[in-house]
Amino acid sequence: MHAVGRDCELTAVDRALDAVRSGPVLISICGEPGIGKTTVWRHAAARALARGYRVLSCRPAEAETWLSFAGLADLMDPVPEQELSMLPGIQREALEIALLQRVAPRSCDGKRAICTAATGVIRGIAQAQPVVVAVDDVQWLDTATAEVLEFAGRRLGSEQVIVLASTRADWGAEQPLGLDQVLGDDRVFRLQLGPLSLEAVHQLVRARTGMALSRPELLRLYEASGGNPFFALEIVRGLVRSGARIVPGEPLPVSDGIAGPVAERVSALPEEAREALLFTSALPHATVDLVRAAVNWGGTRLLESAEENGIIEIRDGHIRFSHPIFSSAIYSTAPAAERRWVHRRLAEVADGVEEKAWHMALAVPGPDPVVAAALEKAARSAQTRGAAGTAARLWELAGRRTPPADSGGGRLRMVAASSCLFTAGDARRARPMLEAAMSGMTAGRERARALLWLGTMAYHENRPAEATSLCRRALAETEGDRLLQAALHLRASWFAEHDTAGRVRDAEAAVQLMDDGQISTHPEMLACALLARGYYRFLAGHGIGWGDLRRARALLPPDGRSWEFAWARWIMAAWATPLDQAEARDSYADTYRRVTELGDELLVPHPLVYLAEIECWLGDWREAKAHAAEAIAAAEQTGQRRGRGAALYVEALVDAHINEIGSAREAAERGLGLATADDDHRVAALHLAVLGFAALSLREPVAADRYLSRADQMVTSMGLVEPAGYRFHADHVEVVIARGDLARAAVLEQRLEERARAAPYPWLRIVTARSRAILRAAEGDLDAAIAAVAEALGWCENACLPFEHGRSLLAAGQIRRRRREKLLASEALLTAREIFDALGARLWSSRATEELRRLGLRRGSRHDLTPTEERVAHMVANGLTNREVASALFISHKTVEANLSRIFRKLGIRSRRDLSTSQFLGSTSGDLRINAGR
Repeated sequence: MHAVGRDCELTAVDRALDAVRSGPVLISICGEPGIGKTTVWRHAAARALARGYRVLSCRPAEAETWLSFAGLADLMDPVPEQELSMLPGIQREALEIALLQRVAPRSCDGKRAICTAATGVIRGIAQAQPVVVAVDDVQWLDTATAEVLEFAGRRLGSEQVIVLASTRADWGAEQPLGLDQVLGDDRVFRLQLGPLSLEAVHQLVRARTGMALSRPELLRLYEASGGNPFFALEIVRGLVRSGARIVPGEPLPVSDGIAGPVAERVSALPEEAREALLFTSALPHATVDLVRAAVNWGGTRLLESAEENGIIEIRDGHIRFSHPIFSSAIYSTAPAAERRWVHRRLAEVADGVEEKAWHMALAVPGPDPVVAAALEKAARSAQTRGAAGTAARLWELAGRRTPPADSGGGRLRMVAASSCLFTAGDARRARPMLEAAMSGMTAGRERARALLWLGTMAYHENRPAEATSLCRRALAETEGDRLLQAALHLRASWFAEHDTAGRVRDAEAAVQLMDDGQISTHPEMLACALLARGYYRFLAGHGIGWGDLRRARALLPPDGRSWEFAWARWIMAAWATPLDQAEARDSYADTYRRVTELGDELLVPHPLVYLAEIECWLGDWREAKAHAAEAIAAAEQTGQRRGRGAALYVEALVDAHINEIGSAREAAERGLGLATADDDHRVAALHLAVLGFAALSLREPVAADRYLSRADQMVTSMGLVEPAGYRFHADHVEVVIARGDLARAAVLEQRLEERARAAPYPWLRIVTARSRAILRAAEGDLDAAIAAVAEALGWCENACLPFEHGRSLLAAGQIRRRRREKLLASEALLTAREIFDALGARLWSSRATEELRRLGLRRGSRHDLTPTEERVAHMVANGLTNREVASALFISHKTVEANLSRIFRKLGIRSRRDLSTSQFLGSTSGDLRINAGR
């Protein structure tokens, strides 16, 4: 099983396993109980076995510390008899006695013989192969075995021996078995295990329990467990056993295995100190002053006793549990009545509106109008400051504390709770809560607002048609509220991905409503409507709407917190993606930062998807892959089927480009399955485009045509004319040409030409010109083909699209070869291969290599060089410096260096000296030297 979240530590293990070839090594794994030391220890041992190393291991327990040589017996158990037989008689006898394999004589002091024997065994094995002495939980190793291993460690010289040991963080500062005193710092690999990341805890819980936690649930679990994997799993298993979920105000379940030791440590404290700890556990930010006020005592000595016991830490008046699990265990094991009493006292002394209301809610067991009103006030405060998760918890408690007589008020509070819960990333609970609240609502503006939220949830559940329909229903219940009507039209234009013309109509309706007197009070909303209208018109094939874009930018404030502001910035980034990808990348990165800071977990996956896509086009495939992985995790945590499908698309896209075709196809097929089940043509078309590109990369034109034709049909059915969002059109032209259907290819290519005339931007011009070049070459018009590919390469110069540049150079090399222009073809193909190699596009690099072979040029000859490279080679071979060459040829010093790098690679040489002695130069070098000298 994979060691979740420990990639860095296992990378260090690999370095240590490599280092043993030059002498002994210590791998010390240290951390608190439950942090995952044993998991890393096991993986390290497994990696050693996979390399062919011998592993001698033992896993002592606390109860075994008094059993002499118990650990040594485990270590020696796998050693064959024939290896033990090589020991001198007295050593073997002493070792067998220690291992209880022989009865000891009445007087026997064989301690040194035992140590020497064990050392001999380890050395003997190490002569044939590296050996790993692996001890898990060294602190429980019996003293006799520890002495044997310390003896052996002090006598290690150049042997290939690794000591792999895990220890508890509180065991001491020294390294296991005193090896830090024997080995140099470069031979000691210290792995201090800290808490897992939030994402790693998410992966661990999913893998070990199958439970999918929402983002708020995950955050609360992480806070309670402190990132300790054992504690996190124990809490979740408690939830699984009880069939419960993590609910606001409810204590997290803590297993007996955790609660028992905590209770034992707490029970040793005075009663007043135990009471103070319960108050502390009920506070999100405990201070000495607040606890003192709540428990009505004056000194701090009792808290200090808890600190001395290692349960809490007190710094600058703030109280912090030494580990969050202490807080969870103390609070969850207290009786419910005692917890309510604690919260009643804290409500009396708390200062903040939100904190006071929270304690009031947990101090009463049922409905209370005063408490409900206080919670609503606190929820609005949290919502205003952008704390969606806190607001959701407060709104929900307000709804539950609302008396039955005020059912309408309770429903509105639960609607607010569901919307905040959804924004905070808990889609699984949000929709049922909203539907339950709406069940008794009458038609009107409040129900229209609830329908708007229900539509938003349906959209993120990958049901855009249902989402659009809900907005249409809500429009009939707005009671003339033009602002609400505009908001509904805007959401409908966002949701209606299946109907581009409908998106344009809704955006236009929103603009008209907003232009009628609402500009000064809601500029963000009008800017959003203008951007939506212009962008959807662009997608519908009406060209770049610069007017709407410029007006919206003038209206949009520099900062904002509204949904419309966030969406306006997203549209600007989407619009910039085909026009200026570097600007789009910065915009999406800023959007990601904003939604993360605001805690709007619902929106987190979306900028990550677009960042991954943009980084893929810009050629940073490692960064793209990282963004894709983060997007998938965020979509899973927030329960978004739609976001998960889009995240799987970018994962597949990146894998297809780095030629991990199997992984790419698997991710694309999974995403296509999700989209097909939801009848979501938008996401389905993206996955079909990736599958088509993967087939093209593998030179499977029939399969590629099948995928891309389906994608084309879906995109057309949605009314999407502009190819910016679905970059498969040029691939489609290429695979149809490969199938020999030039008539159909001409139709597809002409469509690209029309789009490039309507909205000319670099990527579209590149792929259009390249498609024209490939088609003209297939038709036999090589002059027109070379002109078209030259146009494509011209657009590549400043476009920062390395993969498209490489593909255009590949096409140029193929066309030049057919024109029998071998040197020019070679130059284009070599540069294309350089680009593909730098990117990691192995399949495309192999294409360039095959084309080079077809040229028939002898490898390592002067014919591999361009004219400029040949002149530079001659000058350097005749002794000129780089600066002299640059001056003679009127080029920069860096250009000379770049040419030399290519010359060395092409000729298979490594230095200037190799160049001067090579046989290819001929007799013209002297003339060049004279000319250069002039």
